[in-house]
Amino acid sequence: MKKGIVIYALGHTNYYRMAENLAASLVANGARDRGIRICIICDSKEKLVYPHLFDDFVLLDTDKFMQNGKVVFNNATVLVYELSPYATTIKLDADMIWIEGRNPSLLFNELNEVDITFSNRGYGWNKGNSVWAHEHEIMKEYK
Repeated sequence: MKKGIVIYALGHTNYYRMAENLAASLVANGARDRGIRICIICDSKEKLVYPHLFDDFVLLDTDKFMQNGKVVFNNATVLVYELSPYATTIKLDADMIWIEGRNPSLLFNELNEVDITFSNRGYGWNKGNSVWAHEHEIMKEYK
């Protein structure tokens, strides 16, 4: 059974840079060592600078996600399980980074009995609605 992490990068090239940073952090923490694949769902493979960070690619036709002349990217995001090439999928937002120092395969183990979950709580301007940490706490913990 293939397990994998899916990251979306649609639209602006900043999302591609963030997706590549997340993929690099997953690789650095041993995702591939434990058979966890990394897929990018994107609208243009040409926007990638480091395509080797991804094991699989799903190219989207953004015309299918247009509303009132604009692309509604969340309409593509809700199809993650349909679009994912994996039997078991974890979708991570491109603006995240894996800093725990733990192999990402442990997250699959922790969520083994869970069909779907969301985590969105924390600090900052959107207190209670994000997983952000205070910068000084991150620096202290991860030096």
